[in-house]
Amino acid sequence: MRVGGRGLPLLIALTLLGIAAPAGAEDGAGFGVRDGVVDADAGSHTPGSGGSTSDGAPSRCTWRVVIADDLTKGVFGPSGERLYSDTGRWLQKVCDGEVEIVDGLFVIPEGGSFAIADLLEQARRTLDPPDPTWSASPNGTTVPMVTQLPTWLWVDGDYWHGGFSARASTPSGRVWAEARATPTSALWQVGDGSTVFCGAGTAWQAGPQANSSDCTYTFRHSTAGTAGTPLSVSVTFDVAGVTSLGGTAELGALTRTSPPALVQVAEIQAIESNGR
Repeated sequence: MRVGGRGLPLLIALTLLGIAAPAGAEDGAGFGVRDGVVDADAGSHTPGSGGSTSDGAPSRCTWRVVIADDLTKGVFGPSGERLYSDTGRWLQKVCDGEVEIVDGLFVIPEGGSFAIADLLEQARRTLDPPDPTWSASPNGTTVPMVTQLPTWLWVDGDYWHGGFSARASTPSGRVWAEARATPTSALWQVGDGSTVFCGAGTAWQAGPQANSSDCTYTFRHSTAGTAGTPLSVSVTFDVAGVTSLGGTAELGALTRTSPPALVQVAEIQAIESNGR
């Protein structure tokens, strides 16, 4: 992702302590070093070839490293965002002792320039957890669910604890941002207009613990004579961003919904005998 890819030039402030103004950087020139700060139109460009002098002779050009590591010397965009090159170096082109503007740029980010906010945005857009998988007891397919008795519902543990994430980085991987999705809630649509809001739920097991679950639903009507009732679950994730620089950010929430599955609900017939 290139900073400045929106078609607008960026105004960069580079902290250059102890670096003298290069030749050609006069105070009235609209660019140059003033009070230890360079103002420049910045973008993502690779150093190009040299030019020529006014008489057609090849110019003698070199690249000057004005910042060797932008982790220690800050580079900032017009809105105060910190920028990083792919290698950490920012360069100037000097021809015959004069600083040369390259594609309108006074300072060149080697390997492209990147902002952490843009990398976080890219990671957030890339993050795409699959639809949730779930289970129930009874499962409603091989064993029908039963009216008037609680049906246990739970999101499969491998999904709930899956650790879904996406990373965006500079080409070298020197600077990166990662979006991580953590499930926080599940909303079940049980097909009769009712919903169940809960967490992951508890997988049913035989034994004393089978009497406790935070996620059940009791059907009131049988599906006899029908194709079944559609059951699905929507899982909501909180998305957090982490970066190679140690920063964190809240990136909002996202939701994934399972395709509806038709389940059967049976009704158990009984005759009361008054104890006889």
